Amino acid sequence: MIHAVWAFVGRVIYYVLGFVALPILLNGSRRVKVGIIDPSSGRILLAKSWIGPQQWNLVGGGIKRIEDKFVAATREIKEETGLDIDADKLTYIGQIEESEYMSKFTSHVFITEVSEQPVHRQPIEILELGWFDLTELPRPINMQTINALEIKSAKQG
Repeated sequence: MIHAVWAFVGRVIYYVLGFVALPILLNGSRRVKVGIIDPSSGRILLAKSWIGPQQWNLVGGGIKRIEDKFVAATREIKEETGLDIDADKLTYIGQIEESEYMSKFTSHVFITEVSEQPVHRQPIEILELGWFDLTELPRPINMQTINALEIKSAKQG
């Protein structure tokens, strides 16, 4: 029941305030996205935020003003999932220019490999977290997540 209430509240915030506040907050910002993959099972950890269209996405968020993108990535992983990942375990695969919420911003995309394990959802931002097979991604899924995984695949071979 609480889950459904938060999902409803998130949609209301997105549709009522999102067209004013989100473009101002996101436009020109720098963000990070991290694909957390278990290489032995071929599964990826995805998150669904309660604010917005509630699509599955890579774990990530904003880079603070003077923060390094690697530091931001490890901070966002810890905040949203409870996983402790060292910055030297991250592989930078590139950046993507995104257009969302009537804003344009840059996302720096990383991949890291960990063994699949229980995660602890941050209830303030995250509605759901889950491990999914890379060949059967959940729907609805954020298009930038697909783009990031395509960049990863192209770089691997």
